Amino acid sequence: MKWVPFILVLLLGSCAKKDKIPAGVLGPEKMERVMTDVLLAESFAEGYLVMDTTRTRDQIFSKELNKVLAIQKLSEGEFRRSWNFYKSRPDLFKVIVDSAYNSAQRNREYIYDDSKKKRMIME
Repeated sequence: MKWVPFILVLLLGSCAKKDKIPAGVLGPEKMERVMTDVLLAESFAEGYLVMDTTRTRDQIFSKELNKVLAIQKLSEGEFRRSWNFYKSRPDLFKVIVDSAYNSAQRNREYIYDDSKKKRMIME
């Protein structure tokens, strides 16, 4: 009977921090923006590979990923730490990837239609 309070505190403590993001890991909103850019870079690498058969997909994607990290002002270590954390948490990772994919799909018409790009820049 004297173990009940100890076990109860232990259970409550382990459940309370389930969604806490550790220090050094990007928050979900920032990771979503990064993943949107990573998905676009991956798509670009796949398309570019058709035109340049002298390079591998990994070479092209690595170069594009470095550009994404520079634009997002991230080090490779910050990105890897965040990537590994979210990959270990499929419940959070799925939400981020789904949001990034949906964001890319919503912006798809602006990416491929030059007249809309010009309007978007002017607004």
